[in-house]
Amino acid sequence: HGWENVKRALLKYKSLRGDLLVPYRFVIPENADWPEDLWGMKLGVTVNNIRNQGTYSAYRAELEEMGFDFNPQRIVHGWENVKRALLKYKSLRGDLLVPYRFVIPENAHWPEDLWGMNLGFTVNSIRNNRAYSAYRAELEAMGFDFDSQSTAHGWENVKRALLAYKSLCRDLLVPVSFVIPKDADWPEELWDLKLGNTVYSIRNQGTYSTNRAELEEMGFDFDPQRTAHGWENVIGIQVIPW
Repeated sequence: HGWENVKRALLKYKSLRGDLLVPYRFVIPENADWPEDLWGMKLGVTVNNIRNQGTYSAYRAELEEMGFDFNPQRIVHGWENVKRALLKYKSLRGDLLVPYRFVIPENAHWPEDLWGMNLGFTVNSIRNNRAYSAYRAELEAMGFDFDSQSTAHGWENVKRALLAYKSLCRDLLVPVSFVIPKDADWPEELWDLKLGNTVYSIRNQGTYSTNRAELEEMGFDFDPQRTAHGWENVIGIQVIPW
C-alpha cells in the first residue's frame, strides 16, 4: 500500500480508537467504518514494520505529527487494558510477577478482549524500557515491582528450587546455564526455571536481597568471584609447570 493509503488508514484508526497503538494482528475489517479500498489491509503488520524496520521513514515528520509512537518496545495495548490485565492476573495468581512468556489464555477466567495479550512482554517492557512510565503511581498502588532484576518467580519458588538443587547436588554452586529440567526429581511447577541466571542475579545484582538471611541459612555463597565449580573439581586441577 502506498503511503497515502497507510496515512489514511492510521488517521481513520485513530479517529475510531483514540490512539495509534495498533495490535500486530489487526486487519482492517470489511465494514462501513472503513473506506472500502482499505479493506483487508494488514495495518498491524504495517505499524510493526514502521516501528522496527524503518518502513516509511521518509514520512517520520507526518507520523510524529499524528501522534505515532516510534518506541519499538511500547506495547500495542492502551493503558486501561494493561491495567485491567495486571489486576486480573493479580486476582488469579496473587502477585504481579508475570513470567516473560506469559500470554493471556483464551478461557473464561479472562475477558475476551484481552485474550492473546503478551502480558509477560508488557511487564518486562514496563520494568526495563520505561513503557507506561506515566502510570508509575498507579502501578505502584497495585503493588507492581519495578526492580528490573526481579525474576518472574516468587521467592518461595526460588527457595524451593535452591533447596531441591542442594539436596541433589550437595551445594548451591549453580552453573549460570543451569535450567531446571523436566524430570521427576523436580516439582513440575519449577520446570524451566533458569536457576543459574537467578543465582547469578542474587550474587551480582542484589536480587532477593531482602531474603539474605534465609539464603545464608541454607549455605548460599554470596562471593560473586566464586566459580560454579565444586571444591573436588578445583583440587583436581593439575599445575602445569612453565
